[in-house]
Amino acid sequence: MSVASALNLTRDAVQAITVLHWKAWAGQCPALLLVERPAELDRWLRDAEPAAADAVLCALAQMAAADGGDDVDAAKVLAWMLLPAACRIASGFARVADIDEHVAAQLWIEVRSFSWATTTKVAANIAGRLRKHLTTDLSELPIASHPIPQAESGVVLALARQYGIDGSDGGDHSPMEELLSVLEWGCRCGVITGEDRLLLLDVIAAAADDPAWHRSGSALLGDKVSDSVGTHWGISGRTVRRRAAASISALNQVAAGHRRAGIA
Repeated sequence: MSVASALNLTRDAVQAITVLHWKAWAGQCPALLLVERPAELDRWLRDAEPAAADAVLCALAQMAAADGGDDVDAAKVLAWMLLPAACRIASGFARVADIDEHVAAQLWIEVRSFSWATTTKVAANIAGRLRKHLTTDLSELPIASHPIPQAESGVVLALARQYGIDGSDGGDHSPMEELLSVLEWGCRCGVITGEDRLLLLDVIAAAADDPAWHRSGSALLGDKVSDSVGTHWGISGRTVRRRAAASISALNQVAAGHRRAGIA
């Protein structure tokens, strides 16, 4: 497992996305016109002056953010461009089980919720927030994790606790540890796909970006969050709710079955 594979990204796929969408994105964010060859974006960023590189990353962040262009393909491109920093951060937590899953999930959330309207220095700020969140979330985690995720509390409760909706401690593992363990295990066993995992992480990002959702304690799969996610995925909010609920149900049922059978 690597951070890139946890995000279900490859260089060829990101390059294809970039070439396909760059002209349209540049029409909304003219700073992207600085890049003459989108297929060589990563090389351009390495060679560009810091201010120019940050202008391009800011434009990508605007397109990627849920409150900006709300474009999941732009989010994939931005996450890929920030992978070197994310991998360096991951190396600092090398002894934590499933660290690549943790880093990938938090990187995706940071990309989708970046404050593009008020913040610059995209790479530095996202790296800083990524490190801060990981330090907080992982500081008390055990080195090893359960090979079969706990089914009783469920993925929804884990997601809710991650954003302060539920005050219970849920045992020895943090909500994010439980969530990432479930998602990684589910993908590995074929219970859900990599796309299912990104959809669930997008639901987290959409909820995290809505202060009203935190105050009200609304359902994770409520209309507002589901409709927001559906908009950038090109599907209805109802479809988001159906797919997310199906993934959650499948994960819990299979995990519970393994536990009843005593599989470890």
